[in-house]
Amino acid sequence: MSKLERDFYTYLKNFADGQNIRLPANDFNVRDITVTNVLTVNDEAIFADVHFLFGYDDGSEMFTTNLGYRFSYRNDEEVGKDLVYLAGNSYLFREFHISEDKEIDNCLLHAFVPTDGHELISLFAWAMDTEDLGLFRKCCSDDIFIRRAGVNGDHYELKGIADALSFIRKDKEYYRDNMYSLVIEKEGEGEILAYHLYPANTGNKHLGSNTRYAQFFNEDITFTISNHKICKVVFRRKERPIVKRQQLIVL
Repeated sequence: MSKLERDFYTYLKNFADGQNIRLPANDFNVRDITVTNVLTVNDEAIFADVHFLFGYDDGSEMFTTNLGYRFSYRNDEEVGKDLVYLAGNSYLFREFHISEDKEIDNCLLHAFVPTDGHELISLFAWAMDTEDLGLFRKCCSDDIFIRRAGVNGDHYELKGIADALSFIRKDKEYYRDNMYSLVIEKEGEGEILAYHLYPANTGNKHLGSNTRYAQFFNEDITFTISNHKICKVVFRRKERPIVKRQQLIVL
């Protein structure tokens, strides 16, 4: 692990301990952090999706709140952050206060050259999350095809990069608080299977001491890659979340 990565994870722990978040008076004994889509750019900056789980575990059940952030990190003084969602037991956070968001600059990502499927898919996730058409063109082929389920059982598609921006905006209409936290399950010849991490879907969880570190996924996603570009993406929704003890970065 590089010094930059160590500094970033230390920053996240301090963030969760109240350095940037003023927590309610409740004596929370659950402060978990899950990190996905990590991109380290030239040892200068880290871009990552971060999910915080705060709550109280009384030994039989947990009362929790999830926060989802996007971060860009150079050092403790140069941090971009964007709060995407807050979900869960809002009463626990009735006195909740966070520091203001700081703009995330994607300039370094535009100069970044992905070297493997993991980095390519993380770059795709950042392009979708930040509605960055330049990043999208960087990681997708001109004839890109994407198919995703809508909220009412219908589907919507992208056929060709010319309509990418309208597709991304429509995707945001369906999934306003979505984060493209993607976790690769397996890689094959020109194809990668990933899961979509969705920790904010607390209504489908039964959290307790035994399931605290389980991860919940609501879609599987197949990426087809050709000539170092993503040319096809197919999302398949799950009626019930997949529960796995996936190997994620959990602090």
